[in-house]
Amino acid sequence: MLTKGHPYESNSMFAQGGVAVALSEEDDVGSHLTDTLKAGHGLCRREAVRVLVEEGPDRIQELIAWGAKFDKIGKRFAYTREAAHSRSRILRARGDATGNEMVRALMAHAARQRRIHRLDRRFTVDLLVLEGAVAGPSC
Repeated sequence: MLTKGHPYESNSMFAQGGVAVALSEEDDVGSHLTDTLKAGHGLCRREAVRVLVEEGPDRIQELIAWGAKFDKIGKRFAYTREAAHSRSRILRARGDATGNEMVRALMAHAARQRRIHRLDRRFTVDLLVLEGAVAGPSC
């Protein structure tokens, strides 16, 4: 994994406002898709939004399995409703520290993987190709 700076100095670390995901029993991917396309006023690529909303629940569950902690009320996630969403589907972590928590969980998971190596403050200038396949970056 290459980072232009230090991962904890990224814009993602400071992302606020939560993450929209159709994960609750009262929600579904179809309404999330409709709400997102409506909010995009024709600027969204339908296929990209479809992939986002369909894969979102599994990716959030993955983050949770890796240690991400999202806000709860009792034992249930504390979903909120924002913007053009017709249902409460916004998950937050420590209020407005959602980006920080997601990056923290991702970095902790990556650090536990033997096959993931992190190089900070590097830029990819080219891709190395071996026998017609990308073999790695040139930094």
